[in-house]
Amino acid sequence: RKTALVHEQRSQITFAFMLCCSVGVAVFFLMSFHIYLACSAQTTIEFHGNMERKRKARYRGVLWSNPYDLGWRRNLLQIYGTLSVWALLPSAREPNYLPLPIPGEKGKRKTRSKKSEGEGGEGDVELGARG
Repeated sequence: RKTALVHEQRSQITFAFMLCCSVGVAVFFLMSFHIYLACSAQTTIEFHGNMERKRKARYRGVLWSNPYDLGWRRNLLQIYGTLSVWALLPSAREPNYLPLPIPGEKGKRKTRSKKSEGEGGEGDVELGARG
């Protein structure tokens, strides 16, 4: 009787372990895919559209690249700001850049100062500007 109970417990633990390993592997691949998307400046929908564009360009003998891809470091910088551990924690601040990956000063978000919110836009200031 004791060996039957031990065998039953062992099979339940084995099943739970295999289930956890399977879910862990699936989550790992999902995380890896999303890291790739972040590093290449794509959403999931853009990824599928870009794969089709790449296939058509290859058929024509032309090299195609994502126009929003600024390189993996600048892409991550646009998503997370500074590349540090603090960037992974939730923040209440407004992002410095617009949600579109536009290089240079055009991609910076413009905000209004709190003093002139009701004055019709005279207080528009670019974030990061000094003075």
